[in-house]
Amino acid sequence: MIRNKKSWLLTIIILFLATLVLTSCTVTNLLNSPASYTPVPTGTRVILPETWTELPPTSTSTEIPTPAYSPTITPTDTPTPTSTALPEYTQGANLQPSPTSDWLLIPEPDCFYTASELGVRIHIAPFIDPYRTLPTMEPGTPYRAIMDNPTYSLILENGQPLGWVDYRLIALSMKGSECLTRQDGREIADFTTLCFFTPFEETESYIKSDLTEPNFTIKPSGSYVLLRKNQTSYFSAYGHAGPSFFVDPDTVFTHGNCESVPSLGEISAETSLYTMPPDEGGTIFSNLSLGQTILIQTQSKPGYPPPAITGSGNWVLVRVPSNYEDINGWVWSEHLVFK
Repeated sequence: MIRNKKSWLLTIIILFLATLVLTSCTVTNLLNSPASYTPVPTGTRVILPETWTELPPTSTSTEIPTPAYSPTITPTDTPTPTSTALPEYTQGANLQPSPTSDWLLIPEPDCFYTASELGVRIHIAPFIDPYRTLPTMEPGTPYRAIMDNPTYSLILENGQPLGWVDYRLIALSMKGSECLTRQDGREIADFTTLCFFTPFEETESYIKSDLTEPNFTIKPSGSYVLLRKNQTSYFSAYGHAGPSFFVDPDTVFTHGNCESVPSLGEISAETSLYTMPPDEGGTIFSNLSLGQTILIQTQSKPGYPPPAITGSGNWVLVRVPSNYEDINGWVWSEHLVFK
């Protein structure tokens, strides 16, 4: 009996020791084995590029090529193209590129204008100008027309621009398959060959040059073509059909090509209108009477006085107002006065 008890006790001790050894090995293995998951510490953030916010930017825009000529806006991130320099011509036509049709870049259209009589005037811009002396088309000679704005066409001679003609004139005929197909989109204010005035503030315009009969008000947001002037007023019009009006020069400022604006004048002594100054071989074109109204141009020449006249002076280019003829010539400066 005692022997059995000893045997049983020995068995328990052995089992206990074996269990203790196994437990010790398992703990050791767990302590020495690598971790299968390492949690991310709280507070850690991802650093994005400076141009991103949370996700890389997604572009939905489609790149549009920059046009060769942009009359209004030049993007700051796009190099500005270098425009072709335009030559200067003595006729004074406005040769700046048109936003919608640059005559230097487009093929010359199949369109020709021909004048059937003398006096078809070539303007410096597509706007009325009955007061300035201008070159005229040679009757029977075809001139290529390349663009229109809106009732005027720009014509060429030997590939070079001369100026603008009113294609509505009865004395003008057109021939070709591409006439009136190329529109110049510029506004009148874009033509720097013209002279403009702008009021300092909202001001009155007048029906007559003596500025006694109010007409309508004009605003500083607008620029108006200065067609002619006298000593007390400026004259303008909105176009061929009007309305026309006068303004006080002290209420406006001028800008543009204002050195060639004609002035209203009158003949102060019986005299003659010459084709050229007599000492240059000019001949009498017509006679002018005392008090006759003329438009004094800015061109003048030194020279000898007319026959039987003494004294010093200059020859002045003038235009005689007429609804039927283009009458221009030279008058001795002592035989005219400014109005």
